[in-house]
This record gives sequence, structure tokens and C-alpha cells, in this order.
Amino acid sequence: MKLAFSWRPFVTQSLAVGLFTFLEWQTNIWTTKVVRAETLDRLLLPLVGFAFVNLAVLIAGDRIARKFNLSDRSTYIGIGAVACSAAHAVALAPAAYATATQQGTVSVIIAVPALLGAAMGFLLHRSLGFAIDGDEPDELAGKAASPEAGAIPAYAATTSAEYYSGPLQVRDSAMAALIAAVIGSTLYMFMQALAETQDHFLSGMVSPKAFGSMPTMFLSGIFAFILPFYILVRKAHAFLQARGKSALSSYIKAGLVVPGLFFLGFLALLGPFALLFVLPWILPSMAAMGVYYRLAGMEPLALPDDIEVRDRRTLIAADHPRRQMRRIVDAQGFGRGGTGPTAA
Repeated sequence: MKLAFSWRPFVTQSLAVGLFTFLEWQTNIWTTKVVRAETLDRLLLPLVGFAFVNLAVLIAGDRIARKFNLSDRSTYIGIGAVACSAAHAVALAPAAYATATQQGTVSVIIAVPALLGAAMGFLLHRSLGFAIDGDEPDELAGKAASPEAGAIPAYAATTSAEYYSGPLQVRDSAMAALIAAVIGSTLYMFMQALAETQDHFLSGMVSPKAFGSMPTMFLSGIFAFILPFYILVRKAHAFLQARGKSALSSYIKAGLVVPGLFFLGFLALLGPFALLFVLPWILPSMAAMGVYYRLAGMEPLALPDDIEVRDRRTLIAADHPRRQMRRIVDAQGFGRGGTGPTAA
């Protein structure tokens, strides 16, 4: 099935990568951690340039993929990783790579852009959607309404498409969970940054000076909280999937579980003030679960596990009379042939 094409997802993803790359370049996060001088040209031109490099590689990769009829998710994850790595190479080389090599962290400076680009490629693939070519509703209606079909079947196929109407569940997706975790972590750090500007006590505890600059502290905090949010999303999804929950409202409500548990834990120690520690977690947790639901998509409901059968007589219903009644055998191990009990 072919992907649809729209400029908007390409531009949006490229601007996101350009902004992230620009923050790394502006703050010198991999080298001196000294923020560059800020003027309109110094802010605008590098941002547009990094985004353009990413956009150019994305478009080139998309054209190659379409030429070879590749439209799977993994292909676009790879294209996104290459595009983001190219933008970072333009922005950070050679100084950041040389410093990372000396410090023994070059694998990190290579892995971070690749992972970010992979996530953006995943989002690009989800945003493009599929072309309407091949959708054949008239032929489907004829097959679904045929006398042989009877009720609408769970599965039907036309000349160039397949259709399914059976039960669904939310997909397991590590990439969707990672993106949801990044968004949740970013929202959490944003709320913490707002609190930091208003709370002098917190300002003394967490000072941007310890990180070199506010953007450096912000990025460091995002990476630090990705893992907790990732675990939250995966565990909450597994809990909901096991209970057959596949509605968006169920996933958003699940985002309240962890903050609620934190609140109950702190309530005994801090009383009503525990709410102040829990509030910054509520919106990010709910947002992370909602984002996961939207990005993961749906899949057919999983089938029950296979069973091993030693005695095929046991393949009867739970309320079958044989499950309540035992067979009678005599002392020699022989049963009676349906004659019934003898009279006294």
C-alpha cells in the first residue's frame, strides 16, 4: 500500500529537529556549555539551516523509498535517523565530535541524534497516512452483502485491498512509548522550570549555574525523566490491554494512577502539602498516555494461547454434565454397559 504525500508533515518534523539541533548548537552542550551571543540573525538563520538540511535528506529518502515501493514503518524510521544525524553533523562537527572523542562519549553524540531522528521518522510515517488508491468500497459492499456471506464477515478482501471488522486492541509499540515518554518528560520539565522561576527555595536547590545554562539544565532534565515516563506508559498500557480497555478515555485516566499513588504516599508525611509535589506530574502523565494511544494505533485482538491436549475427551464445555459426573468402574476396572444401577 502506498503512502500519501503532504509537505506539512515533512516541514513540521524538520522544524522540530532543527529546533532541537539549534538548542544543542546554541548552548554548546557537547563542548564548552557557553551560550552563543543572541541576535535575530544568529537565532533565525541557524535554525532554518538545520531544519533545511533535515528536510532535504527526508525528501531524498522519501523519493528513494517510493521508487522501490517501500512504505513500511522501519524504512521511514531509518530515513529519519539519517536525516537528523546529517543535520547534527552540520551543526556540531567538527568541534563537538572531537571533544566527544577525547572524552570517550562519541557513541552518545551519535546515538542521540539517531534516536531522535528515528522517532521523527516514526511520526512522519504516522502523519502521512496511506493513499486512497486501492480502496474499493463498492466491491467490498458487493461481497459483504452477498447471499453467501450472510452477516458482515470479520475479514473480506477485494481486488487490491483487505478489510477487517473484528475486535481490536491498542498495539504494543516501543517507539510510540518512547515518543510519549519524551513528550511527558518535556512537559514535566517545562512545568518544573515555571515553578523554579517562582520558588526561591527551589531556585537555590536546582540552579542553572550547576549545568552551565538554563537550556542545558532543561535538556538534561528531559533525558533524565524519559525512563520513568517510558516505564509508566508501558506498564499502564499492559495493565489496560490485559483488561480489554481500548478507549482513549481509559488511557488518559490511567495517567492519573501514578500521581495518585504518589499523593497517597506523601499524604501521610506532608498532609495537604503533598498535592504541591504531585501537581507537576498530572498533566505530563495524562499527556504521555494520550500520545501513546494516538501513535500506537490499533491491531486485531490477540488470540488465546494455544493449548496442549493429552486426552481429547476433555474438549467439552465447562458446564458439560461429564465435568460434574464421574465414570463408574468395577473392581476389575470394567464399566457396565449402560444398564443402570441394580435394584436392592
